[in-house]
Amino acid sequence: MEELTLIIDCNNKINIENLKELNGILNIETNRYNCLTNLKIKYNNELVTISDIINSFTNYPLVISFDKHFKNKLPYYQIFIKDLHCEECFKNIIKKLLLTEGIFFAASYYYDDITDIRVDIKYDSNIISEEEINNIVSLY
Repeated sequence: MEELTLIIDCNNKINIENLKELNGILNIETNRYNCLTNLKIKYNNELVTISDIINSFTNYPLVISFDKHFKNKLPYYQIFIKDLHCEECFKNIIKKLLLTEGIFFAASYYYDDITDIRVDIKYDSNIISEEEINNIVSLY
């Protein structure tokens, strides 16, 4: 059993029923606080992938943070993204980080607008390097 936690901006509607219909989803918990939704998903990774989970959302929501709950200690890396064009670019960065093998945690922080962002990342340095992480972010 695997576990994935997504923190989603409340302004985005998510269809939990679509997610529940996926073969391999074992449990879903949702909690709302402030303007965020915490979505904790337990799943069988032999039956369903993170990509399947993300693709079950009819409109990909604004994921602020994710945690794949890796049990071992991981290196911590911080990136700063300046002058993002739009919310769609931000969504694409977080989604790409989420779907990249070796990245197990990302939490993003922004203030008044979404153009300047700090992202805290935990990753497995045996799978992905800081340079490769920077390359992901530089695509947007």
